[in-house]
Amino acid sequence: MGVNSVYAGEWISNASLYFWLPSIDGSGNLDVPPDDGSGEEPLPVDPAQVLDSLDLVLMGSFEVRYDKYLFFADIAYLDLSNTKSVNILNTSREVAVGFEGWQSSYYGGYTVVGSDELTLDIIGGLRYFSMEFEVEVDREIIAKQKKRTFYEGLLDGIVGLKGQYNITQQWFIPYHADVGTGNSELTYQLIGGIGYGGGWGDVALTYRHLGWHLRDDSIVNTFSLSGFSIAYRYHF
Repeated sequence: MGVNSVYAGEWISNASLYFWLPSIDGSGNLDVPPDDGSGEEPLPVDPAQVLDSLDLVLMGSFEVRYDKYLFFADIAYLDLSNTKSVNILNTSREVAVGFEGWQSSYYGGYTVVGSDELTLDIIGGLRYFSMEFEVEVDREIIAKQKKRTFYEGLLDGIVGLKGQYNITQQWFIPYHADVGTGNSELTYQLIGGIGYGGGWGDVALTYRHLGWHLRDDSIVNTFSLSGFSIAYRYHF
């Protein structure tokens, strides 16, 4: 069911499962190790230099509509880890970084365009994002590993738009854009791609970029997840 009809006093729901393979990017350093009385300076570790291996991902979304009103929820769990030799303070060191993140966005919305060719929804809601880094550095000076865990939880208000343009009865272009602020200085998301629908549901290939600019007292300065996603959407 790639083509959306004009919503006229009826309940319409859909649920999606999707696989997203994002790359991680960011700026800012995590100081390792924790204070242990050794008198040594913390080592600044940039997690974006190390993380490139996806261990586990669980993702899904749900949408319900009545007439021109809608509620939409999107949830993603990411687990990444890697070990790599990186240059820290002009010295090559073995660094292991683990990342665990939960992203959940909840929107209410209103359809301003609902034709057979194009749908456009104005949306607003909340995004919660929690990230936890576990960092280990093999320090040659004392010949043992140092470990530290960093955690940040962010709750932001967001506004944006979403919808799809129907090329034919089966082929369509989904799109989504939102921006917001709150615990972070700025959070934003862009999604676009191509989809194909039938009586069995829809399949879409999209590119998704999700980013944050954090405040000065946060564990990192900027953080983003970007990559292609493939989704199956079932209408009921």
